[in-house]
Amino acid sequence: MTDNSAVLLGRTPKHIPGFARRLRAAIEYAGIRDYGKLTLISNMTGMSPTGVKLLFSEDRPPAERVKFNDLVSGLVKQIKDCKGKDVLDAQLSDHLLYNAVFPMSGTEGRALGTTKSMLGAYDLAHLGRVYILVAKVSEECGVDIFQELSPGCLDSILHRVLKLFSDSKVKLNDPETYALVKSMIQLGVKGLL
Repeated sequence: MTDNSAVLLGRTPKHIPGFARRLRAAIEYAGIRDYGKLTLISNMTGMSPTGVKLLFSEDRPPAERVKFNDLVSGLVKQIKDCKGKDVLDAQLSDHLLYNAVFPMSGTEGRALGTTKSMLGAYDLAHLGRVYILVAKVSEECGVDIFQELSPGCLDSILHRVLKLFSDSKVKLNDPETYALVKSMIQLGVKGLL
């Protein structure tokens, strides 16, 4: 899965869209808090904080292969320190660049993202209604929840709305519910949820 000409030139190989989303998920899995992640990644890679910010805003890996390798190695070390799980640099690299399956605790055999154990406890009909509500609200807010929210943040929003819906018999079509979901999405985009 490598672009040989890019490797020979010291450039990071081409990647498929969604790099920033996959990087956010790996960062979250590694136990790195949203606050301070730019500085930490800057220290891992030798990139400036502004350069690190571009990884997220432009949805791309570092152009230099050595900086990408340093990012991967740093995240692998963080995962080992935080989770006690051995991950191969090649696994994380392929996941970040090509969305390859990245085996992790609770998500074996799947790409990073939805925490099935958290959402699997709910009735599928309720889950479907909540997904539709969150998608509708995010569309009206002009937010792409799959690009602008980390998978963990999206799961958290879904879980909270499902819990509210299940526990207190709140109606999903209620204006207060709509306002609550909108607020959670806005907080999630800012990294505050």
